[in-house]
Amino acid sequence: DTQTVAFNGGALFFNLRYFETEAHAEHWEDALSFWLISFAHELAHFESPLHDRRHGRAMENAQRAMLPNLPAALNRPWGRRSDGTELHWTIREERSFNR
Repeated sequence: DTQTVAFNGGALFFNLRYFETEAHAEHWEDALSFWLISFAHELAHFESPLHDRRHGRAMENAQRAMLPNLPAALNRPWGRRSDGTELHWTIREERSFNR
């Protein structure tokens, strides 16, 4: 599914395929901004399943909590530790298993 960005089904889920389709791995600033808002939106659904005032306030509070750290995060792109050395990421697919 390339249309669903994220959802909250009692836990937060984010769509890696959407991330890849939008080429967010190549555009750190755009990705961080987009996913910060998406995270705040889904987090707010713990307060209200609807898109009502409670949801709006919860989303604003989540963004307010995250925004002070945004400049530092923007200066630390994917794959870099705080000391500037590279990280190596491995993405693996989890397959369902029989119990």
